[in-house]
Amino acid sequence: KQEEWQAELWDVAEQKSVAVLSHAAAINSVRFSPDGKQAVTGDSDGVVKIWDALTGILQKKIDSRSGGPWVAGGIQQTALSPDNQYLAIGQQDGWLLLWPVQNDKGPVELSGHLDTVSVLDFSPDGRFLLSGDFAGVYKLWDVAGAREITELCPESRKQGRAFSAREWLPDSRRLIFADESGRIRKVSTDEGQLVGEWKSDVWRPLSLFCRPGQPDCLA
Repeated sequence: KQEEWQAELWDVAEQKSVAVLSHAAAINSVRFSPDGKQAVTGDSDGVVKIWDALTGILQKKIDSRSGGPWVAGGIQQTALSPDNQYLAIGQQDGWLLLWPVQNDKGPVELSGHLDTVSVLDFSPDGRFLLSGDFAGVYKLWDVAGAREITELCPESRKQGRAFSAREWLPDSRRLIFADESGRIRKVSTDEGQLVGEWKSDVWRPLSLFCRPGQPDCLA
């Protein structure tokens, strides 16, 4: 069967197309690995493909519908860990899967989301995973132990102030969040403890950046 849904891989410097990445269903997620060497695509049928970002050659195909009760979920978000050992898969029905890429053991289910998983970000050292859903629930996970550490700042969700921006600090021990009101908080990966707070005059910040070497200097 011909695969009709496509994403295109481009060489920006050369301004030319490198390859066409094809799926049999609508592609909902396209991500690069942290080192830029791989591209990951996920579709509405639950299929994830990992490609060589330089050549467009398919390296691995994962059908997340097999091996568990998450068969109905289309892919909404994906992320590769910095060491390329784990693939995180977020589905439209709230399933969150942590898949060891280098073996065929199958995924570990990380339960706790009830809505579409829309945010997946590994920490720079790969030890932690941040996940978020359309309902405004953000969770912090220990990757090696495949366990939830905590839900981050649940009071914002309960007050209807969704997170609008987030950023890992380079030490992987702290996260910075901004919500729609402009409130900015720094939390520790140690049980999600609040370690700093600011109030911005900007409503609904869309991005946060930390100055290298000065993690308390934000833009």
